[in-house]
Amino acid sequence: MARIWRLLIGLGAVALFLFALIAVNQEAVSVRFLVWRTPEWSLFWWLLIAFSAGVGVGALASLPSRIKGALRQRRAN
Repeated sequence: MARIWRLLIGLGAVALFLFALIAVNQEAVSVRFLVWRTPEWSLFWWLLIAFSAGVGVGALASLPSRIKGALRQRRAN
């Protein structure tokens, strides 16, 4: 039951975050790195990409410790 509440709270936080981005950041920007330049998109999309990439990197970074914990728990059972 606690897992469902955490999921609902997380989804609510993400929805609130996305709503705030849509409401505020509508200016077109272009990202430039060395000589590489992207097309101009709304700042909302760049922030959403950065947020999603951060979530993905965080999930991948926690994967080894989660696997170790699962293996340790399986051995204990």
